[in-house]
Parts: sequence; C-alpha cells; structure tokens
Amino acid sequence: MKEKRDARQLPGDDVKGDIKNDIKDTEKPTLYKRLHLLSFSKGLLIALVLIAISVPIGNRKALTSRLEAAQRVWHGLEVDSKPIPENQRVSIEQLLKSCADAAANLITLMKNYPDAAVAERTALERARDAMRAAGNPASAVRADYDLFVCFQNAMDALLDQAHITGEEFELLDGVVASFNAGRRQLALRARDYDRQQQKAIDTYNELPARALFAKPELYETMAAAAKEGTT
Repeated sequence: MKEKRDARQLPGDDVKGDIKNDIKDTEKPTLYKRLHLLSFSKGLLIALVLIAISVPIGNRKALTSRLEAAQRVWHGLEVDSKPIPENQRVSIEQLLKSCADAAANLITLMKNYPDAAVAERTALERARDAMRAAGNPASAVRADYDLFVCFQNAMDALLDQAHITGEEFELLDGVVASFNAGRRQLALRARDYDRQQQKAIDTYNELPARALFAKPELYETMAAAAKEGTT
C-alpha cells in the first residue's frame, strides 16, 4: 500500500527545508570561525584584555576568602579553621564590653571621691564608651590602648589625691584584676585573629595584582602603631 502524504505538504518540501537550513548555517559564522577571521594583533589584544580582567578578579576572591576567615575568628565563630559550638561562642562585643565594664567599676569607685581625679575620670568615661562602640579590629586596638592608658592614669590620680581606706583598697584590687582578666581574653582573641590574618598576608604577597588591594594588617602590628602614636 502507498503511504498517504499530508495534503498540506508538497513533494520536495522537506528537501527544500533542509537546503534553507544549510544556507542559514553557512550565512551565520560560528564563534570559532569568527575568532579565526580576526587578525593576530586583534586576537592578542582580546586575550590581554581578558587576562587583565580575570587576574584581579581571581586575586580579589582569593584575598577576600582569607579575610573573611579572619573575621569569623574575630567574631568568635571559629578558631584554627574549625567552627566553635554555638553554646561555647563568646562574641567580640562581649569581650570588649567586659573590658569596658571593668573600667566602669573603677569609675563607680572614683565617684566616692567626687573632688579627686576629675579630669582623669572624665577621660576614662570617654575611653570606656569608645571601647563599647568598637566595631572592628582597628577600632578595638585604639580603644583598648586608650582605655588602658586612661585606666592607669585614673588609678594613679585617685591614689594620689584621695584618702583610700583599707576596705576600698581591696575593692580596687578586685577592679584591677577584673580589668586585666578582660584584656587577657581580648589578647587571646587577637592572637587567634592574627594567626588567620597572617594567612591573608601570605596570600596577598603572592598575588600578581596585589598593588590593587590594601595589605592586611595584624592586630599586633596595629597595637604597636597605636603605642607609637602613628595610627
């Protein structure tokens, strides 16, 4: 039996369609063909442009990855590339607040002697507030150093100008111990941060396009600069 042909399809239509498709294919050069039509100089220019774009992007990703890891350490989310269990995390805000609260205890004690060390107490109050407001390693470094200096100045002035009783001496010792404990905890966090930050610095030093980015800094380096008054 002869197969029935669709009445709408004329003999040879399928062949014509194939020919048209072949013509269209030959009229549209592929990307591969287009690239081969380029001169050597234009092709080289395009390659250089692509490299110039891709290298900084890749460098930024590598450096950003290291810096983000350091930030996770700073915020108490992980240490030595290992996540800290949620119930064991201590935020950087808590650490800074503990130092500020210890200074606040000294301020409270100083208020028992309202006429003594007024300027030093005012400076300590400002330093305490700055410590609570510190939001990143650089600002924490400056706030920590200022708080330490103001705390020492306030202590010295209070002892010089006020008649401290034996009972208040004990309270003062407790305030000093609390202040030092808070700063030790901050120092440990800074140490862990510096370990991760050093990896960011090592990565930075290996980047071909490092001149485009700011070099990461260690907490220890920033602290030394703060003491020298160069921040």
